[in-house]
Amino acid sequence: MKNIRLATLRAALSLFFAILTVTSATFAQTTTTASNGGAGIQVCLTQIPLPPLTTAEAANRNYGADLRNPEYQALEKFYQPNTDCIGQILNAQNTALKNRYEAGMAGQDEASMRAQAMAMANQKPILAGMGGAEKVAQMTPEQAEAAAREAATSYMADPFAASGVQSDGMTALYQKIISDPAYAARFEKMSEQEREAELRKFMANDKPQAKTPAQQQQEKQQLAKSGKIQLAIAFQQQYAELQSQIMDVNNRFAEQRTAILTAPGGHSDINAAYQKKFAAIPEIVMGEGREKDPDLVQKLNRETALEHKVLAEKLLKRNQMLLTELQDDYQRIMAGYAGFYAENAPQIDPAPTNPLDGADAETLAIQCEMTLGGLVLSLIDQAKEITREAAEWERNLMVQ
Repeated sequence: MKNIRLATLRAALSLFFAILTVTSATFAQTTTTASNGGAGIQVCLTQIPLPPLTTAEAANRNYGADLRNPEYQALEKFYQPNTDCIGQILNAQNTALKNRYEAGMAGQDEASMRAQAMAMANQKPILAGMGGAEKVAQMTPEQAEAAAREAATSYMADPFAASGVQSDGMTALYQKIISDPAYAARFEKMSEQEREAELRKFMANDKPQAKTPAQQQQEKQQLAKSGKIQLAIAFQQQYAELQSQIMDVNNRFAEQRTAILTAPGGHSDINAAYQKKFAAIPEIVMGEGREKDPDLVQKLNRETALEHKVLAEKLLKRNQMLLTELQDDYQRIMAGYAGFYAENAPQIDPAPTNPLDGADAETLAIQCEMTLGGLVLSLIDQAKEITREAAEWERNLMVQ
């Protein structure tokens, strides 16, 4: 029976909030938002130069044209336009967030914020049924438990009215379900569409409630705020989804990078072979002592450095392909968010709002886009790291 009641509540409330969403769309603002779906961020991502295919070009990017007199900031300068591209966007978004927060908190002091937080808590049906947060704070644990039990019983008797939904049809449907086991069983087997149709049938005879102009205005404001809260929740869920997608993609990239760097025949194996070959080089008389034959040591060093360079070039090609896949994955994530944003942007209210309201979709949208901006910085860092790895082996060969 508990599951049936929950199913009834879900069907009724889903219909209720669907009506709220449609109605609140008429209150959407047309002022320009700071968020834009991340369009500029996608441009920055696609402009990032991936690592080159040769160690010689990698060394040129990392050290400059003269390897014997390296410019150690060359790679930073090479990627500076890309860093500036995303940096300007992130700075603008950070400023927008700061200004939005300050505007939303303007005129707020500790007492007013506490009062707002209390008012938000008192909107909860059970807490309201207990007399409100202030009254509950004055109760003993036993009194609070008894009041909560009484409020919960009252809520379950007519949850819609307790939630501020004045509908005889919703109440009648709920009462029928909890009093008619056969009907409850049929209702539980209905699809969501069938439940909504059944609910609409019960609500068809609802009498219109006469409201004063003040009540009508308050209802409009409540509808608008409810729609904004639903929109904010949607952006919160989208933000969580972005974090999950990014984690999956980055973990897969890290695993593949590790597999490339630790595969048999890598640089560590070349170094191990070098040690064996070095140990086998005979010693010759040098001055007053004996040392490894310098000509053979130089020859071995040169051969080993060349092996490292050849391997580094193979790994460079594999890493470039891997980084291309990462760039594609980031683009896919950004495109998914852009589609979500395009669908919901018309409902975003760009006007600053009190952060305690829990209805600020614009702030959440900016935070989503700043997260996407972090992907651009991440790809730049990975491209630098891969380029440096290859460049070092090219310079190592040159100095032998």
